[in-house]
Amino acid sequence: MTREYFHLDAIIAGEDAPPHIPFAAYMDAAMFDPRFGYYGSGRVRFGDHAQDDYWTFPVRLSPWFGKLLARRVLDLWRALPSPAGGAPFCLVEVGGGLGHLMIDTVGGLHDHAAAGDPDARALLAELQVFAVDRSPALLGRQVEAQGGLAVTYVNAAADQLHTVLPRPFRGLIFANELLTQMSVDVMHVSAGGARTLSVLPWLAEPLHDLTEPGSSATHRPLTPGKLPELMGRLAADEALRRRFAAREIVRWTGTLGAPSAEVERYLAFSRPAIQRLMRATGPSRLPIWVTHLGPLPAVVGALAELLREGQGAFLTVDYGGTLHHVFDAGSKLPHLRTFSADEEGEGAHDPFRAPGAEDMTTDLDFSWLVHLAEGAGLELGYYGHQAALETGADLWADKAIQKALIDGRIAEGYPPMQAGLEAWRMIKELRGAGGFRLIALTSPGLAQAFAGLGPSDPVRVETLPEVPPGLTLGALMEALARHLPEDAPPELVASIADALRPHGSVVDDLADAGHYAYRQAVMAALRSAAAPVSSEHVRPARVSVVT
Repeated sequence: MTREYFHLDAIIAGEDAPPHIPFAAYMDAAMFDPRFGYYGSGRVRFGDHAQDDYWTFPVRLSPWFGKLLARRVLDLWRALPSPAGGAPFCLVEVGGGLGHLMIDTVGGLHDHAAAGDPDARALLAELQVFAVDRSPALLGRQVEAQGGLAVTYVNAAADQLHTVLPRPFRGLIFANELLTQMSVDVMHVSAGGARTLSVLPWLAEPLHDLTEPGSSATHRPLTPGKLPELMGRLAADEALRRRFAAREIVRWTGTLGAPSAEVERYLAFSRPAIQRLMRATGPSRLPIWVTHLGPLPAVVGALAELLREGQGAFLTVDYGGTLHHVFDAGSKLPHLRTFSADEEGEGAHDPFRAPGAEDMTTDLDFSWLVHLAEGAGLELGYYGHQAALETGADLWADKAIQKALIDGRIAEGYPPMQAGLEAWRMIKELRGAGGFRLIALTSPGLAQAFAGLGPSDPVRVETLPEVPPGLTLGALMEALARHLPEDAPPELVASIADALRPHGSVVDDLADAGHYAYRQAVMAALRSAAAPVSSEHVRPARVSVVT
């Protein structure tokens, strides 16, 4: 999928079109319809085998990812005041998939207790575990997997947390890749403003019974309300689904309409990024297709209701970046992506390829998330790469963990030598996967609970770093050479210099290029770099450091 076209056959004027489906409603049905949605029906295949659609770090690195999270649970518990009246410590996972992460996190707490940690023992004595999921099917799979745990299961969406959890709340709510799988508005942003996308499939035989009657045209528009039935037909007939994916029996059109008030609010927040990008390269940066997570304000509102009056935090790992990353048309991946085991070639990342049969996901604008959270009275405890979970530990240095990871890969069918390489690659990906971020939002006064994770990356719009305008390539590389570690490979300076892109986001670009570990040294180099007067050897402005 390109960010420009979304694999639509045409975009037609609204006045010439039958009723279209707002993209957010289309995505919500495709993902969460209880009968035919990808997650709602439980059709999702995620794990560690080739036939699975995708794997996640909590699954592939089980149980170690959960054990790392257990350390952060203890950090928060130690920061909390003593409970009044014996209030429990609630450990809540939202959107837990198959339930691995909760099992491993609670197991990690038991490991600390068995090793003699009195805090872990005290925490376990007051622990109350909750699993919250919008999908009844996936909640059922968690019940099966977590039979050994005492868990309260709740069928609810994330924006209902304040209505289903104990209040006043005390504890940690956590998630992995939750927010980026909520339904999105798709916006077409140009210099003149923005409009939101609606879509409509036009169906040929053998699907005419799902279309508007009274037309002899080869392709007819889907009848309003028939999208779930269409997904059901595709789910029941593999040959039909493949013809649908190949566009043999469907054409897609889109219309562009006025954005909602919530989208307008996001666009107003985004204006500085749009203006900065246009200053860098002129109007060629626009138009651009951008996604907006419509449910995010309601989710933040639910969290704020719980955490403002209580004592606790929300911690999640998800992918995305700052505002400038989201609006950067030159970033590596399309900002709306799809995943499935059989997706390949030109059909990859096409949200209209197989509704209900594939995952759809987008990048999260963490600048917007922090803006919403702080506006709702929450504090930012930490924002940075997911590698911060490993702070204070080293998975690969622990020989027992290393052996377990290698044995796990052998069990998957890898030869012993390749299994060792695969296990090491997994650790490297945990530490360097470009888009994955960790964020902790806390009750007022509890941000210090996550101080052990280290300094946060810049995320607020006013603090995002840039490369000084007019900085020459030579001066940039000289500054990098002074600040990078002495044992850094010789080619690293040129590679990092090439990663810093015009008026982009320094930390996001370093992460995308696999150089996130050097972000502090790079920002120190940029702060020290002097912009020369001569323009004879000026490198095109890669970005200005404002920290």
